[in-house]
Amino acid sequence: MSRQSWSRRAFLGAAVASTCFALALSLVAGPAQAGRQRVNEIQFMAWSGVNPDTFCIRVVDPSKGNRLEVRQIGNPIPLLKLDVKPEQEREVFGSQQFAQWSFITPGVQGLTAPNGWAVFGQREGQLFRIGLSNGRDTMELGRVQARPDSATNTFAKTNLRTAYWSPDSLRVVVIVTQSNDDGGWSMSIDEAHGFKLAK
Repeated sequence: MSRQSWSRRAFLGAAVASTCFALALSLVAGPAQAGRQRVNEIQFMAWSGVNPDTFCIRVVDPSKGNRLEVRQIGNPIPLLKLDVKPEQEREVFGSQQFAQWSFITPGVQGLTAPNGWAVFGQREGQLFRIGLSNGRDTMELGRVQARPDSATNTFAKTNLRTAYWSPDSLRVVVIVTQSNDDGGWSMSIDEAHGFKLAK
């Protein structure tokens, strides 16, 4: 990968990612409610064997129950959301609703991809930047806005918890956790953000 080729693709990738993040944040970001506890955990299920940009995640929410979501890179809105009980998940995951995507490709977990690229996070005030490094150059994949709590005038702490790569290292889903336990509200919320990377 030449430096010039990397830089050109990096700028294009960053532009697309930033646009997608802006739309996603406008849909999902909102003030937390003081005095309440909000908790969920995102678990990666698999990449689609039909459309490599599509993946499935499990959202574990103690207060609302589990949910399976089909996501596509570049689209902030899930293609499918389905509440499911743990004991019924295997049957639901194998149903016709999910068969069209053929979720058979496992994700490679970790911040470093099979080809050696790595994702990282950097907090800058209320913004959390997600970056990619190939060992020589770095690029920004996207930004996450910390969730606010208007009652306490505080913001959640954002951390890059883990990532799941496609086997060819050209796609990645990063799991960002937003957490806070201050001033009467407690929160630990996972967010899944997918990116398609340049060769």
